[in-house]
Amino acid sequence: FIFGLRIKNPKPIPLMILLMTSSFCAINGWLQGMWLLRFKTYPDSWSTSPQFLFGNVLFFLGMYINQRCDIMLTQLRKPGEHGYK
Repeated sequence: FIFGLRIKNPKPIPLMILLMTSSFCAINGWLQGMWLLRFKTYPDSWSTSPQFLFGNVLFFLGMYINQRCDIMLTQLRKPGEHGYK
């Protein structure tokens, strides 16, 4: 999602693909959110447990690596270039 917004001249995408991927992400997010926030009960000490803290560190590290790689990918093309090297 973010990579597509960073590209300077993106190629057009078929509307059906956009609708199907958006629908999948919305339904998947809703199902996971309902499970995590409504049906699952957590003890009060859950937010300070080592598993939760390690999971947060791992999540943000992965997000940082993903964004750095996106930047590197967008810099592979020179201005005005449309193909791959």
